[in-house]
Amino acid sequence: MLHARPGADRAAVVLAGALLVIGFGALLVTNAFHPGGNPNDHVGSFSLYARSNGWTADHLAIFGANALTITGLLVVIAAMNLRDGLPALVARIGIVATGVVLALTALRFAVDGVILKRAVDAWANAPDSDKAIRFANAETVRWMEEAVSSYQSVVLGLSLILLGALIFWTARIPRPIGVLLASAEPGTS
Repeated sequence: MLHARPGADRAAVVLAGALLVIGFGALLVTNAFHPGGNPNDHVGSFSLYARSNGWTADHLAIFGANALTITGLLVVIAAMNLRDGLPALVARIGIVATGVVLALTALRFAVDGVILKRAVDAWANAPDSDKAIRFANAETVRWMEEAVSSYQSVVLGLSLILLGALIFWTARIPRPIGVLLASAEPGTS
């Protein structure tokens, strides 16, 4: 758990720690149910996705786990109680960036969990005369998901760097946590 220092809101720090731990734990559990396969082998992965009965539910659960974790990051920023000067400005930028991460995460899992599933199902169930166009549609959706995922990772990386820098700069939360966040892998599930 995170430990509050002078100037930080202790209850918010505890809440942030709980959200982060629960979110990371939920990500481990939800990813265990996600079908494997090589996402760059479109025929193989699309066939796997079309056979998956729980594809949309899996992605909703993964989004929920990500949302808990991202909310934990927002609560960490709020817990530092940065109200004045440059640290407060950086905190506001961090809140906006982290809010954008949450929006991009929702978009990513809507595209992957709903739109891609519908596209691969349409391809798998199409008559032979329509298979090629349905496959092309599914590939377009896959590329859209990859694009959203890329933006999500970039903005999450920015958010983690800003949050880590704020923690290190203000020392309202132990500095090693700031270093850990700023150096974290921004990829999400």
